[in-house]
Amino acid sequence: MRLGIIATTGLIGLGLMRFYSNSMTKCSQDSKITLENRSTEDNKRLISYEATRDNEDLRQEYVNQQFNKNLPYFVSEVIYDPRNVIVRNYILDLVKDGKMDEDFADSLLEELVSNNKISEQFMRNIVATTLFGIKSKTPVFITDRAFKKYNQNEFCSALIEHEFVHAEDIYNGIKLKCGHVDFRNIDLLSSEVIRSMMELRALRNQMTKWIVDGGIAYELYFVNLSSGFIHYYLTLDKVKPNNSFEVSVRAELLEQYKKFIPKRFFSKINP
Repeated sequence: MRLGIIATTGLIGLGLMRFYSNSMTKCSQDSKITLENRSTEDNKRLISYEATRDNEDLRQEYVNQQFNKNLPYFVSEVIYDPRNVIVRNYILDLVKDGKMDEDFADSLLEELVSNNKISEQFMRNIVATTLFGIKSKTPVFITDRAFKKYNQNEFCSALIEHEFVHAEDIYNGIKLKCGHVDFRNIDLLSSEVIRSMMELRALRNQMTKWIVDGGIAYELYFVNLSSGFIHYYLTLDKVKPNNSFEVSVRAELLEQYKKFIPKRFFSKINP
């Protein structure tokens, strides 16, 4: 079975890394990430985040300057895709190359055009289980909504500390005590377990980094992160495992992240 899911940053699912350990500070300084080897004249042409808010034509170049010049080894490219054209073609290519079943691809394509879903997605990774843990780089797609709704710190947090975590998990697989989740066994997990596992890991990383960098001052954004974390924990808790491996993965994740769930939610969690 060649499963696919969309791992996103958004209203509900609004990490790392040695490459961007100071990412919030760097992003807030408008392009300090990629200045080291650039000339003074090049620096004068750097695009500010604020300039992209009202000018869509600047957004891919901004992404290129800030991120694509200095990508971690597990990300192939960061792509601005406001009308979902590139991500659709990427999914269709996965099917053509035999890396994703057509039925699963159809469900992802339907999710892209769903009014309810698309309105929640700001950034996304496409997860093809055949590529999970085989050291394959993955692109990250950014929607129009990300530039419109995020301030600069939120944008950088969502991309570097959330979506890049997804990309690293896709590249390396996920090591748990009960086993290494990769292409050899990930199809034993339901899409709900895969999505919850990936989002819990990314959100926990993002929340931790947000606090360390003093981002807790952006209280509403942190509330969104916390709400997303609780949502995926409760989703995982409701899953009825179909096999022993899924039982073990689900149990380990629930135990690992239980300490981060407020006690008032325990009444909603299965015993």
